[in-house]
Amino acid sequence: MESYLSDVEIAPGVWTRGNPDAFQGTAIVAFIDLLGFSASIRRHWNDANNPPLEKLLRIKNTAASSRKTTIIISDTATAPPLPKEAYRSRIHTISDSIVVCSALPPDLPGNVFLRSLWTVFASVQFIWESAATEGYAIRGAIELGDIYWTPAETIGPAFLGAYYLESKVSQCSRVIIGPELLKAAVQWTDGQLNQLGRALAVCPDKLIELAPSRLLLGDDTRAKNLLRFENMQNACETEKAKQKYQYLLSLLRDASKVKWVSHNDLQSGIEQLLAHCDQGIPSAVT
Repeated sequence: MESYLSDVEIAPGVWTRGNPDAFQGTAIVAFIDLLGFSASIRRHWNDANNPPLEKLLRIKNTAASSRKTTIIISDTATAPPLPKEAYRSRIHTISDSIVVCSALPPDLPGNVFLRSLWTVFASVQFIWESAATEGYAIRGAIELGDIYWTPAETIGPAFLGAYYLESKVSQCSRVIIGPELLKAAVQWTDGQLNQLGRALAVCPDKLIELAPSRLLLGDDTRAKNLLRFENMQNACETEKAKQKYQYLLSLLRDASKVKWVSHNDLQSGIEQLLAHCDQGIPSAVT
Protein backbone atom coordinates (compact mmCIF):
# COMPACT_ATOMS: atom_id res chain seq x y z
CA MET A 1 0.00 0.00 0.00
CA GLU A 2 1.38 3.41 -1.03
CA SER A 3 0.98 6.67 0.89
CA TYR A 4 2.13 10.07 -0.33
CA LEU A 5 1.26 13.76 -0.54
CA SER A 6 -0.78 14.35 -3.66
CA ASP A 7 -2.84 16.92 -5.53
CA VAL A 8 -5.19 14.24 -6.89
CA GLU A 9 -8.87 15.18 -6.65
CA ILE A 10 -10.66 13.08 -4.01
CA ALA A 11 -13.63 11.31 -5.60
CA PRO A 12 -16.94 10.90 -3.75
CA GLY A 13 -17.00 7.75 -1.66
CA VAL A 14 -13.29 7.78 -0.78
CA TRP A 15 -12.87 7.41 2.99
CA THR A 16 -11.43 10.68 4.31
CA ARG A 17 -9.80 10.88 7.75
CA GLY A 18 -8.71 13.78 9.92
CA ASN A 19 -11.20 16.55 9.23
CA PRO A 20 -14.77 15.66 10.26
CA ASP A 21 -17.14 18.59 10.72
CA ALA A 22 -17.46 17.79 14.44
CA PHE A 23 -15.03 15.86 16.63
CA GLN A 24 -14.15 15.12 20.25
CA GLY A 25 -11.07 13.08 21.04
CA THR A 26 -7.33 13.07 20.45
CA ALA A 27 -5.88 15.15 17.64
CA ILE A 28 -2.75 16.83 16.38
CA VAL A 29 -3.27 20.58 16.77
CA ALA A 30 -1.29 23.50 15.38
CA PHE A 31 -1.86 27.09 16.51
CA ILE A 32 -0.48 29.66 14.06
CA ASP A 33 -0.31 33.41 14.65
CA LEU A 34 0.42 35.98 11.93
CA LEU A 35 3.11 38.35 13.20
CA GLY A 36 2.22 41.99 12.65
CA PHE A 37 -1.31 41.26 11.54
CA SER A 38 -3.01 43.02 14.46
CA ALA A 39 -1.12 46.22 13.64
CA SER A 40 -2.06 45.78 9.99
CA ILE A 41 -5.74 45.53 10.93
CA ARG A 42 -5.58 48.71 12.99
CA ARG A 43 -3.75 50.71 10.33
CA HIS A 44 -5.10 49.36 7.05
CA TRP A 45 -8.55 47.84 7.71
CA ASN A 46 -10.19 50.22 5.23
CA ASP A 47 -7.44 50.01 2.61
CA ALA A 48 -9.47 49.59 -0.58
CA ASN A 49 -6.47 48.40 -2.62
CA ASN A 50 -5.34 45.50 -0.44
CA PRO A 51 -7.34 45.14 2.82
CA PRO A 52 -5.84 42.86 5.50
CA LEU A 53 -9.06 40.85 5.74
CA GLU A 54 -8.65 39.71 2.14
CA LYS A 55 -5.03 38.80 2.85
CA LEU A 56 -6.09 36.68 5.83
CA LEU A 57 -8.77 34.90 3.82
CA ARG A 58 -6.30 34.15 1.02
CA ILE A 59 -3.82 32.71 3.53
CA LYS A 60 -6.52 30.55 5.13
CA ASN A 61 -7.93 29.34 1.83
CA THR A 62 -4.49 28.33 0.58
CA ALA A 63 -4.30 25.54 3.14
CA ALA A 64 -8.01 24.78 3.36
CA SER A 65 -8.46 24.32 -0.37
CA SER A 66 -5.04 23.03 -1.43
CA ARG A 67 -5.16 19.39 -2.50
CA LYS A 68 -1.39 19.32 -1.98
CA THR A 69 -1.98 19.01 1.77
CA THR A 70 -3.74 15.65 1.31
CA ILE A 71 -2.18 12.26 2.05
CA ILE A 72 -3.43 9.73 -0.51
CA ILE A 73 -3.57 6.01 0.33
CA SER A 74 -3.60 3.70 -2.67
CA ASP A 75 -3.22 -0.06 -3.06
CA THR A 76 -0.92 0.43 -6.04
CA ALA A 77 1.33 3.15 -7.42
CA THR A 78 -0.75 3.49 -10.57
CA ALA A 79 -0.70 6.63 -12.68
CA PRO A 80 -2.98 8.31 -12.00
CA PRO A 81 -3.31 6.72 -8.54
CA LEU A 82 -6.63 5.25 -7.44
CA PRO A 83 -7.18 6.62 -3.92
CA LYS A 84 -8.47 4.13 -1.35
CA GLU A 85 -8.54 6.64 1.51
CA ALA A 86 -7.25 10.13 2.17
CA TYR A 87 -6.06 12.20 5.12
CA ARG A 88 -6.81 15.91 5.39
CA SER A 89 -6.52 18.59 8.07
CA ARG A 90 -9.28 20.80 9.41
CA ILE A 91 -8.59 24.55 9.20
CA HIS A 92 -10.26 27.08 11.52
CA THR A 93 -9.56 30.83 11.67
CA ILE A 94 -9.82 32.68 14.99
CA SER A 95 -9.30 36.41 14.38
CA ASP A 96 -5.74 36.69 13.00
CA SER A 97 -4.77 33.17 14.09
CA ILE A 98 -5.21 29.87 12.27
CA VAL A 99 -5.81 26.49 13.92
CA VAL A 100 -4.92 23.32 12.01
CA CYS A 101 -6.19 20.00 13.40
CA SER A 102 -6.07 16.35 12.40
CA ALA A 103 -8.39 13.97 14.25
CA LEU A 104 -6.97 10.63 15.38
CA PRO A 105 -8.82 7.34 16.03
CA PRO A 106 -8.95 5.98 19.61
CA ASP A 107 -6.53 3.09 18.91
CA LEU A 108 -3.96 5.43 17.27
CA PRO A 109 -1.99 2.99 15.05
CA GLY A 110 1.43 4.30 14.08
CA ASN A 111 0.76 4.65 10.36
CA VAL A 112 -2.35 6.75 11.03
CA PHE A 113 -0.41 8.99 13.41
CA LEU A 114 2.35 9.62 10.88
CA ARG A 115 -0.02 10.28 7.98
CA SER A 116 -2.08 12.64 10.11
CA LEU A 117 1.09 14.37 11.26
CA TRP A 118 2.16 14.92 7.66
CA THR A 119 -1.17 16.53 6.76
CA VAL A 120 -0.72 19.05 9.60
CA PHE A 121 2.90 19.67 8.62
CA ALA A 122 1.90 20.21 4.98
CA SER A 123 -0.94 22.58 5.89
CA VAL A 124 1.32 24.66 8.14
CA GLN A 125 3.97 24.80 5.41
CA PHE A 126 1.43 26.10 2.88
CA ILE A 127 0.11 28.64 5.39
CA TRP A 128 3.71 29.74 6.01
CA GLU A 129 4.39 30.13 2.30
CA SER A 130 1.11 31.95 1.66
CA ALA A 131 1.66 34.29 4.63
CA ALA A 132 5.10 35.22 3.29
CA THR A 133 3.59 36.02 -0.10
CA GLU A 134 1.05 38.30 1.60
CA GLY A 135 3.76 40.07 3.62
CA TYR A 136 3.50 38.32 7.00
CA ALA A 137 5.63 35.98 9.08
CA ILE A 138 4.12 33.30 11.29
CA ARG A 139 4.83 32.01 14.78
CA GLY A 140 3.29 28.81 16.04
CA ALA A 141 3.34 25.47 17.83
CA ILE A 142 2.05 21.97 17.17
CA GLU A 143 0.87 19.66 19.96
CA LEU A 144 -0.94 16.35 20.49
CA GLY A 145 -3.86 15.96 22.87
CA ASP A 146 -7.58 16.13 23.53
CA ILE A 147 -9.80 18.59 21.68
CA TYR A 148 -13.39 19.33 20.70
CA TRP A 149 -14.51 21.13 17.58
CA THR A 150 -17.58 21.98 15.54
CA PRO A 151 -17.79 24.23 12.48
CA ALA A 152 -17.94 27.22 14.85
CA GLU A 153 -15.95 26.11 17.94
CA THR A 154 -12.47 24.90 18.84
CA ILE A 155 -11.65 24.15 22.47
CA GLY A 156 -9.67 21.68 24.56
CA PRO A 157 -6.36 20.95 26.29
CA ALA A 158 -4.44 20.43 23.03
CA PHE A 159 -5.59 23.82 21.74
CA LEU A 160 -4.57 25.49 25.02
CA GLY A 161 -1.21 23.70 24.99
CA ALA A 162 -0.42 24.76 21.42
CA TYR A 163 -1.55 28.33 22.15
CA TYR A 164 0.62 28.47 25.30
CA LEU A 165 3.68 27.24 23.43
CA GLU A 166 3.13 29.71 20.58
CA SER A 167 2.54 32.73 22.80
CA LYS A 168 4.90 32.03 25.72
CA VAL A 169 7.71 29.85 24.38
CA SER A 170 8.22 30.22 20.64
CA GLN A 171 9.31 33.89 20.92
CA CYS A 172 10.31 34.33 17.26
CA SER A 173 9.14 33.38 13.77
CA ARG A 174 9.21 29.59 14.02
CA VAL A 175 6.82 26.68 14.65
CA ILE A 176 7.87 24.59 17.64
CA ILE A 177 6.79 21.03 18.46
CA GLY A 178 5.11 20.35 21.81
CA PRO A 179 6.21 17.72 24.35
CA GLU A 180 3.25 15.34 23.89
CA LEU A 181 3.78 15.29 20.14
CA LEU A 182 7.51 14.74 20.62
CA LYS A 183 6.76 11.79 22.93
CA ALA A 184 4.53 10.26 20.26
CA ALA A 185 7.21 10.84 17.61
CA VAL A 186 9.76 9.05 19.81
CA GLN A 187 7.35 6.12 20.16
CA TRP A 188 6.24 5.77 16.54
CA THR A 189 9.46 6.50 14.67
CA ASP A 190 11.26 3.68 16.53
CA GLY A 191 14.62 5.45 16.42
CA GLN A 192 14.76 5.71 12.64
CA LEU A 193 12.95 8.97 11.80
CA ASN A 194 12.63 7.80 8.18
CA GLN A 195 8.90 8.48 8.23
CA LEU A 196 9.39 12.13 9.14
CA GLY A 197 12.08 12.78 6.57
CA ARG A 198 13.52 16.29 6.66
CA ALA A 199 10.56 17.79 8.45
CA LEU A 200 11.91 18.61 11.91
CA ALA A 201 14.96 20.63 12.90
CA VAL A 202 16.75 21.64 16.10
CA CYS A 203 16.75 25.34 17.04
CA PRO A 204 19.78 27.02 18.63
CA ASP A 205 18.00 26.84 22.02
CA LYS A 206 17.57 23.06 21.49
CA LEU A 207 13.81 23.19 20.97
CA ILE A 208 12.43 21.14 18.07
CA GLU A 209 10.76 23.02 15.22
CA LEU A 210 8.98 22.33 11.97
CA ALA A 211 11.68 23.28 9.47
CA PRO A 212 10.57 26.10 7.10
CA SER A 213 11.22 23.81 4.13
CA ARG A 214 8.95 25.48 1.57
CA LEU A 215 10.62 28.83 2.21
CA LEU A 216 14.03 27.31 1.48
CA LEU A 217 13.25 25.32 -1.67
CA GLY A 218 15.78 26.38 -4.29
CA ASP A 219 18.00 29.44 -4.51
CA ASP A 220 15.40 31.59 -6.29
CA THR A 221 12.65 30.83 -3.76
CA ARG A 222 15.00 31.41 -0.85
CA ALA A 223 16.20 34.73 -2.30
CA LYS A 224 12.62 35.96 -2.81
CA ASN A 225 11.66 35.01 0.72
CA LEU A 226 14.81 36.57 2.15
CA LEU A 227 13.86 39.90 0.58
CA ARG A 228 10.28 39.58 1.82
CA PHE A 229 11.28 38.95 5.42
CA GLU A 230 13.98 41.60 5.36
CA ASN A 231 11.28 44.07 4.28
CA MET A 232 9.02 42.85 7.10
CA GLN A 233 11.80 43.29 9.63
CA ASN A 234 12.67 46.77 8.34
CA ALA A 235 9.03 47.80 8.69
CA CYS A 236 9.03 46.95 12.42
CA GLU A 237 8.86 49.95 14.73
CA THR A 238 10.79 48.47 17.66
CA GLU A 239 13.97 46.47 18.11
CA LYS A 240 12.02 43.81 20.02
CA ALA A 241 9.72 43.30 17.04
CA LYS A 242 12.68 43.11 14.66
CA GLN A 243 14.28 40.35 16.73
CA LYS A 244 11.32 38.06 16.01
CA TYR A 245 12.55 37.78 12.40
CA GLN A 246 16.26 37.31 13.08
CA TYR A 247 16.37 33.52 13.41
CA LEU A 248 14.35 32.84 10.26
CA LEU A 249 16.46 35.38 8.35
CA SER A 250 19.61 33.52 9.40
CA LEU A 251 18.24 30.31 7.81
CA LEU A 252 17.20 32.13 4.63
CA ARG A 253 20.69 33.63 4.31
CA ASP A 254 22.37 30.25 4.85
CA ALA A 255 20.20 27.12 4.54
CA SER A 256 23.10 24.97 5.77
CA LYS A 257 22.35 26.32 9.25
CA VAL A 258 19.26 24.10 9.42
CA LYS A 259 20.14 21.31 11.90
CA TRP A 260 18.00 18.32 10.99
CA VAL A 261 16.68 16.40 13.96
CA SER A 262 18.05 13.11 15.25
CA HIS A 263 16.17 10.67 17.45
CA ASN A 264 18.16 11.76 20.50
CA ASP A 265 17.18 15.36 19.77
CA LEU A 266 13.51 14.46 20.17
CA GLN A 267 13.99 13.40 23.80
CA SER A 268 16.25 16.32 24.65
CA GLY A 269 13.69 18.62 23.02
CA ILE A 270 11.11 17.51 25.58
CA GLU A 271 13.51 18.33 28.41
CA GLN A 272 14.35 21.71 26.91
CA LEU A 273 10.67 22.60 26.59
CA LEU A 274 10.09 21.86 30.26
CA ALA A 275 13.15 23.94 31.17
CA HIS A 276 11.86 26.86 29.08
CA CYS A 277 8.57 27.01 30.97
CA ASP A 278 8.94 28.42 34.46
CA GLN A 279 5.32 27.64 35.30
CA GLY A 280 5.12 24.40 33.34
CA ILE A 281 3.32 23.58 30.11
CA PRO A 282 -0.43 22.98 30.43
CA SER A 283 -1.15 19.28 29.91
CA ALA A 284 -2.52 18.62 26.44
CA VAL A 285 -3.96 15.25 27.45
CA THR A 286 -6.65 14.90 30.12
